[in-house]
Amino acid sequence: MRIGLSTLSAAAADLDAAFALARVAGAEGIEVVYTDKAAVKAIERWADEAEKLTALSKKHSLPLAALNLTFLRDSPALVGTRQAAARWQPILRDALTVAAAAKADAVVVPFFGRNAIETQDHLDRAAETLAEVVEGAEEASVVLGVESTLNFVQQQFLLDFLGNSPFAKICYDVGDALARKLDPPSGIRDLGGERIAEVHFKDVRITEGQPPDFRVELGDGSVDYRAVAQALHAVGYKGWVVLEPPPIGDPLTSARKNIEFAQQVLAAT
Repeated sequence: MRIGLSTLSAAAADLDAAFALARVAGAEGIEVVYTDKAAVKAIERWADEAEKLTALSKKHSLPLAALNLTFLRDSPALVGTRQAAARWQPILRDALTVAAAAKADAVVVPFFGRNAIETQDHLDRAAETLAEVVEGAEEASVVLGVESTLNFVQQQFLLDFLGNSPFAKICYDVGDALARKLDPPSGIRDLGGERIAEVHFKDVRITEGQPPDFRVELGDGSVDYRAVAQALHAVGYKGWVVLEPPPIGDPLTSARKNIEFAQQVLAAT
């Protein structure tokens, strides 16, 4: 397993600074998170975006773990109407093109916020929408990583609908899973290593009667990372573990602390 850092965790002024911080902190790779409308425009200019990412990766000797399309959370992009889905499918294809050219392993497609899968109709629409993009992922040799809080049965439905393609897998976030009262080690074991695109490490503090608190560094919340690491080793997972905790205090110090924690917990199992 290789440990990457999310650009959100780097909390840097720009992408060049995020790459630099991740490298100095000891990350083996970086996940570039696209958060807003400007990011959509950047992906649509796919040739320029791929050139920029390739240059940054080379400059900092830091491979790209994935591109994360977080802006999808701002609307029911892939779970709403067919017309809305048709609007976003070309963006997904452009992101796959960028990822292939910049040698990123995956494109993470998050189903959270207004794009969350909350009903069977949402799940059906998401499956239909992604099914029309999987061929592009196969042609690009880039994995579509579906990130959600679906349970295993729902994840299996989605993967079956997508033909169990090796280029359509689950991006498993242990903090989000626990916040939805799922058991991360069991979820990892149920999926198996071959159906996981990448794993996200972020912690969450669960207190009865209170909403989940994600403002914690790794190891300071309620996730049992030792059990998570044991599950990852048990299923033979070999891919990226991307760290997504918010920076607490100085971003570089926080990133180093979280990377060292992840290294220790994965090595101790």
